Amino acid sequence: METLAVFTFLLSLVCNSKAPIVFEYELRTGPHTPAALIRAEVFAPAPNEQPSQELESEEVPPSPRNEAPDIPEDQTPHVVGRKGREKPYPVAELPEQSEQLSAAFQSVLAGSEVIGSIDGPVSCATPIRRGGWLISTNKELWRLNSEDGWKLEFETEDWAFERCAIQSQGRTLDCVDSEETRQLKNGKATPLNFYANWMWPLNRGFLKSESVYQGPYAGIPVIDNSDSILVRRFRKQETTLATVPGQLVDRFVVDRSETMALCTLDQVHPDEYWLLSKTLAEVNLETGTINKLGSWPSIHFLASAKDKWLVSGQPSDGPKGIYTLERNTPNPQRELLISEASAKGIELKNGALLFCYTKPSVGSVFVWTPLAVLNEFGPFCNPIYTQLLNQLGSDAAPEAGLLSVFESQAAFDRYFERANEHAVNQFGLVLPREPWEVDQVFTNLNYDDQLSGSGLALVATLLTQSLCDQGAVIVEGPINPLDAFVYAEDTRGTDHTFAISPLTVTQQSLLTEDGWWNPSESLLEQANGRKLLIGSHLASIQRAEASHESVPWRSELPNWDADQVTAYLHEHGRNFHLRKLVYQQLSLAQRRDVLAQVAETMASSETGTALDYSAWLGAIKDSEPIRQHRLLEEAVALFPGDAALFVLLGMHYELDGDRMGAVHCYEQALELDSWGDAYEAASFALDQMQL
Repeated sequence: METLAVFTFLLSLVCNSKAPIVFEYELRTGPHTPAALIRAEVFAPAPNEQPSQELESEEVPPSPRNEAPDIPEDQTPHVVGRKGREKPYPVAELPEQSEQLSAAFQSVLAGSEVIGSIDGPVSCATPIRRGGWLISTNKELWRLNSEDGWKLEFETEDWAFERCAIQSQGRTLDCVDSEETRQLKNGKATPLNFYANWMWPLNRGFLKSESVYQGPYAGIPVIDNSDSILVRRFRKQETTLATVPGQLVDRFVVDRSETMALCTLDQVHPDEYWLLSKTLAEVNLETGTINKLGSWPSIHFLASAKDKWLVSGQPSDGPKGIYTLERNTPNPQRELLISEASAKGIELKNGALLFCYTKPSVGSVFVWTPLAVLNEFGPFCNPIYTQLLNQLGSDAAPEAGLLSVFESQAAFDRYFERANEHAVNQFGLVLPREPWEVDQVFTNLNYDDQLSGSGLALVATLLTQSLCDQGAVIVEGPINPLDAFVYAEDTRGTDHTFAISPLTVTQQSLLTEDGWWNPSESLLEQANGRKLLIGSHLASIQRAEASHESVPWRSELPNWDADQVTAYLHEHGRNFHLRKLVYQQLSLAQRRDVLAQVAETMASSETGTALDYSAWLGAIKDSEPIRQHRLLEEAVALFPGDAALFVLLGMHYELDGDRMGAVHCYEQALELDSWGDAYEAASFALDQMQL
């Protein structure tokens, strides 16, 4: 009974992914070099770490930076990551990773030169006198230049939302989340007894921004629509160069002549204090005059080019990405270089753009891209934005109203084709249909209060189309507003079907905290092989559910032999939700012999998954330990992306007294599952081992 209970618990951990998740690991030469995109085996050990080096301390005159940094061959950048095992265990060679990137972005990267990557999001990049940049993340500070390549300057365990670091008069300074400014030296941070929201190096000292009113608690950023000032600090003397009334200078950048600054100004919403409006403004540092350049919903990075500004964010009438903005003109022209939400422009020179973008499991990847490549592909990487959706949704709306779109397959097809035709003719775009592409649209629109009803209906249409392309069917039936938006449930499921209301899912995912994250892929994962039904008319959904029900297997299962159970599972071959339920019922009924036969047969079938191996292993547990060891290693080799299998393998090593093997497997499970049942089981096991 104890074995069966453990097995029943383990079954709940199984991730029923039909395609293995690829591991991408980075070898490293030490903790002071960021990641190149290098693939390694799962259990590859990390070489010994190397000591860091200090920054140059003497002050030198500024020199032109006409060339991109050249990374020496012996300093190819690598990432700081989890240490590997000293003792390798057998695993299969991992397949190439399938990037979820648009065709246009893949073309951009194909024409780019990768110079490395670092862990975590980049919050700031400031120039160094001799050339290169100080690059700040939420926990680290890196230096990149042509002489030394990549070098880790500072590392801390304290996570920061925004970190800005500069090099000034031979010293390295940083300000973190508007706290007290510090000097960084020899791995230590020494407070300097003054505050700054942001900083930028100058030939003589540096420029800092601060709020005139810091509030009752020093170091806590206050955004209360009080004034902000831009102050030059040189040899402990401060000179105010400009005052910004009623707004907080969130971040800024200074041009190379040190006469102009581009600032992000934050202002609290008068009725909802948690909402900030962002304004882009140009400040003349010689006269103190301010030229406001309009509202931007988001701005997350600023940089300076020869005669332009680089702004990474989203304007009110365009997609998220990197833009150039003319400098020192009343109405500057704006040009989109690349429409990628995570892209941050750092430098523009010699006909190329240096930018970084976020790559899951790697961090921030840095690339040099020729402007010719960006001109051809950049604007089409991730071009969907709110106003575009609002316009397309309105232009394609049928006379019968937007709700009629979801009443039948024919009406839906007509609307989608009409909207796609408008997108091609007006914007030169094809509407996204892949699940990950649609999820990217949801991510870009999250909590966007500018999305209209027609825009929301179009997003629900994109979600529906992405699911229909994966085999979902639209359940026809009349729709009224209550059915569409006040649906009893956004989803409902049976053993054989999984039904969703697309308008409800879309509304909840975009406008509430309880919605779906990455709804297209999450709904497919939740369906787990069941037939997907899409509709908002409850009675029609219930009729469709009834039509997909088969024999009452729960009552028949106790009388079935292994062949009958196998035949039933083969009949519903890709319904992995049903397969898991059957395995659980056999386990609870203590029919381990039948379970072992069925799971072994299904594991070797065309639809075999990690679930079958887990059930098979649980059924033969204790009776055949040697065979179980072989099956575990075989299963991990076949499904290297399944966290539950690593938990099982870790338990096996732990029982065999191989503590190192168990720890590695549990850590591997944590890498693969960041929040689910396998994560909880692995975390619990590691905690128990430390007692």
